[in-house]
Amino acid sequence: MVNGTESRGFDATPIVTWSLILRTTLNLQVEAASVKAGGWQVGMGVDLPGKTLALLGPGEIGQVAARYGHAFNMRVMLGART
Repeated sequence: MVNGTESRGFDATPIVTWSLILRTTLNLQVEAASVKAGGWQVGMGVDLPGKTLALLGPGEIGQVAARYGHAFNMRVMLGART
């Protein structure tokens, strides 16, 4: 869960969120370790286009994250928190 405040400047949180999504889906930690050890790429990761990104209770930060999801050609679902 990512929470924001009433202040402006909502770019940092969605960017960090997306860096974590990319690190996980592309398995970047394993890939970087392989290259650092003198090896090669060991996998391809997961393609994001066509996958679903669900955002619960998207405020302004969630809206920015949703735009990034659209940029990756993902299906974006916005849900209201109850």
